[in-house]
Amino acid sequence: MKVIGVISVFLLLISCKKEETVLPKASHDIRMISYLYENDIYFMSDFESNPAKITNSPEVEKTELRMSPDATKFAYIRDQNTIEIVNYKNELIKHIPNLNNLKSYDWSEDGNTLIYFANGDLNFDGPSVEYAIPEIPASVPTSGSASISNIAISNNGTAAYVVSWYYVYDQWTTEYHYYLVRKKLNESPVILSDAYYNYTHLQFSQNNDLHAMYNYTYNMIYSENSDEALSINSDLHYGIYNSKKEAMIGLHQNPSDPVKYKLAIYYLGGKLETNNSTSLGLSGINNIDWKQQF
Repeated sequence: MKVIGVISVFLLLISCKKEETVLPKASHDIRMISYLYENDIYFMSDFESNPAKITNSPEVEKTELRMSPDATKFAYIRDQNTIEIVNYKNELIKHIPNLNNLKSYDWSEDGNTLIYFANGDLNFDGPSVEYAIPEIPASVPTSGSASISNIAISNNGTAAYVVSWYYVYDQWTTEYHYYLVRKKLNESPVILSDAYYNYTHLQFSQNNDLHAMYNYTYNMIYSENSDEALSINSDLHYGIYNSKKEAMIGLHQNPSDPVKYKLAIYYLGGKLETNNSTSLGLSGINNIDWKQQF
């Protein structure tokens, strides 16, 4: 695994309640964020505006929120095997049921197609999108058993996926490896990382930067043209990295209440001073999406 040290981060915690708070000026250029809070979808056009509540259905358990790039459609998973899409008026516009082994999904760059990995294959709800077809790299050992267990597709058709490999030595010993692989269109697959724990989250930003998390705590981010990772070994969950903003947005675990999370911005590369962090106090956000490109 190639990793460039642990980088310095500065943390900004935000919530849907904005009273009595002045945000650092650097945060004002962070736009197009949606999140789930108490089973409802919220949208923030920027940090100077109050969040807009998109849904009003807390009785429906929602996970894995994905917002279209133009912020007019919001997709989520319910009942573990169904994708639903609502528009910004909270009108249900799509119901996609019976998706066995639903691993990951996201919108195409134009927002016309929802791409999802379920039933052992990549599927499209909308016009087909050109993408790199995942394959197991030749350097993965041929002994043992290997399969593709997760996948994400970027705006330019790059595929990032996990190859799960195991080998049974005897009835007491089994070796496991999880390879994080990136494959660009018309190129051979490249192994970015080899870990002993599975990757629990893969997601591309609008700038085609990749964020991967394994063992629920270790974050790795890759810019589009680099095979080397910047790493953050922290309690940040479900992060999205944007190289144009030198920032990463994710969920920060509250040590005093570890089952609840706050929306967090990590500014990379010394963008903020350490005393330029603000905590607004709301906890309980369980999923985010960030579709800002520039």
